[in-house]
Amino acid sequence: MVDRLIIDTDPGVDDMVAIIAALHTPELDVVGLTTVGGNVPLEVTTRNALCILARVGRLDIPVYAGLTANHTAAHVHGDDGMAGCPWPVASVTAQEATAEEYLTGMLEKGGVTLACLGPLTNVAAVLRARPSLAGGLDEVVIMGGGFGTYAFEAGKGRVDSRGNVTGEAEFNIYSDVAAARTVFGSGVKVTVAPLDISQRTLVSRRRLGDLDVEVAGMLDRYADFSRDKWGHTDGPLHDPNVIAYLAEPDLYSGLKGTVRVSNEGRTDFDSGPGPHKVLLRVDEEGYLDWVWEHMGAAGLRKRGVAERRNVVLPWPAVTPYSGS
Repeated sequence: MVDRLIIDTDPGVDDMVAIIAALHTPELDVVGLTTVGGNVPLEVTTRNALCILARVGRLDIPVYAGLTANHTAAHVHGDDGMAGCPWPVASVTAQEATAEEYLTGMLEKGGVTLACLGPLTNVAAVLRARPSLAGGLDEVVIMGGGFGTYAFEAGKGRVDSRGNVTGEAEFNIYSDVAAARTVFGSGVKVTVAPLDISQRTLVSRRRLGDLDVEVAGMLDRYADFSRDKWGHTDGPLHDPNVIAYLAEPDLYSGLKGTVRVSNEGRTDFDSGPGPHKVLLRVDEEGYLDWVWEHMGAAGLRKRGVAERRNVVLPWPAVTPYSGS
């Protein structure tokens, strides 16, 4: 059981799926959402967070608007952040307190786990203002970075897990390099679900056909960016890996050590003693089955749930992709 889970998010189509899955996972006690300007500007990510909660009947979860990172990705997620979401705007607004104020108060109490689905701007602001609050965090699990251990050939060339904004940098880290450095340097236990994982967890149109038509449409339009840029037919589903790891860690394996972030947003990893863990392998079908199972629990599937396989993965060595 993960108690006192806060989701820091910039919805975002894949954030939407992650939030819905988290809210339908009994092992996760989601106590609040904080929003950051990332995939789209802050006012849009905040509106989207409220819209998602309204869609699944969970407006009891408070939303706190935060800060804005340095870059957006509307060209990926659409101007509304959710690829033309047909859901109406929620009838409620965010809390008066800011994300920084809320996180500060929660970390003072301690025992908090953070699921970070966007740039790390909010978390870093709190840790810079009061470094001692790092002691209030049990763990930070982030979707971010890339370490170049996985790649595949697509219609327009190789898709490499090192970066998706530049050849060397992943969007969430690239969007606020200083924030990433603050979080990784804080001494907090950090688990990273990088592109090395999420570029393995691609969603086929066959799977999309099993979803509620509105959700399937959003995910299909979101995948168009990957199809146009790289020429492969299936779309990535990055952010739910954070939630799946918290609920079902046996779906993943990785290495412990220390993550370093360059000025350009490149992430590098030294395995060995250190406060960080980088996930490098995933049971892809087990992950997707888990996500679809939880979308079904939210009433957003058409058919029954496939039985998930019980696969235990070995902890891998870090071997960069060689093209062979």
